[in-house]
Amino acid sequence: MIKRNLAAMGIICSIAPFALFAQQDMAGAADHPSIPRISESVIVGYSSVDFDEGEFLALNEEGDLKRQYVEGQITKYVYLTPDGTTPIAALRNYQEAFENLGEVSEVYFCGRGDCDRRIGRTFIWSDEAAFANELDDLSTIYSSHLFHINQTYWYAKITSETGTYDVSFYASERADYRLNQTDLAPGRVLVHIQIVGDDEFESDLEFVEASAIESAIVDTGHIALYGLFFDTGEDQLTTDSAPTLSEIAKVLEGSEELDVYVVGHTDSVGSVANNLDLSQRRAQAVVQSLSQEYGIASDRLTALGAGLAAPVSTNDTEAGRALNRRVELVKR
Repeated sequence: MIKRNLAAMGIICSIAPFALFAQQDMAGAADHPSIPRISESVIVGYSSVDFDEGEFLALNEEGDLKRQYVEGQITKYVYLTPDGTTPIAALRNYQEAFENLGEVSEVYFCGRGDCDRRIGRTFIWSDEAAFANELDDLSTIYSSHLFHINQTYWYAKITSETGTYDVSFYASERADYRLNQTDLAPGRVLVHIQIVGDDEFESDLEFVEASAIESAIVDTGHIALYGLFFDTGEDQLTTDSAPTLSEIAKVLEGSEELDVYVVGHTDSVGSVANNLDLSQRRAQAVVQSLSQEYGIASDRLTALGAGLAAPVSTNDTEAGRALNRRVELVKR
């Protein structure tokens, strides 16, 4: 169970402005319901398919690197991490997050100076492995081992209450090499995450700090929040919602000129009318809590219910439905 972000576990939170990359996720991308991102990371590559073969790396009996294939629902990400993050620091934080999901069994690991120098271009970002992304020069970055250093790869199986999942982590650092002509600044780290499973992780999404909420509203005018919890079909906030409510209140207290719509969203389970009513009641519950428990003036908050009308993912899977069940803050 994850109800906190990786910043709470010691990840680097300071970040220099991105000079050449957008500070928002690529269109249509969203975090996995149970895997929180490193604070201030940005999704620059994303792919999700209901069924395919996921490719992982392991060693054969002779100790040579081999490809290993696992069938199931596959989600892949490329994250651009904050300036100052290192591949091994990113791995340690993700490992802790994975350990919170269930029993972790490591299959293969290689780190600095130990990873085969071909991993980046041959396995991680070969023509066959490439997927939708917003970095036109990803292929260039991985075209030579001289262009990226400190490669780190980790493959493990996670056994949770809902099933067994194969997950992989890969990160490397952009090298300061004179022939490395890409827009990615030297020292920046890209993290690749792959998750393969025939069932879904339990849907507990990332906790978002006040600074990230404020930044998203300033940059895009809205933010989707997944740390506001309700029991199925109910409109009463659970106690687990307190951390996110507190962060929202911090933003509103620090920006007195900011007024917001609090918009409730549901998945498609149930009728249109019931979902519309439920989303309105849930939005109103958030408004009421912020006003009564945190002292935010009620005239700065407007509750709206969108029901199932604005999904951000498919409603055909539990992972997709979990992403659609959300509360958004929209600048008024």
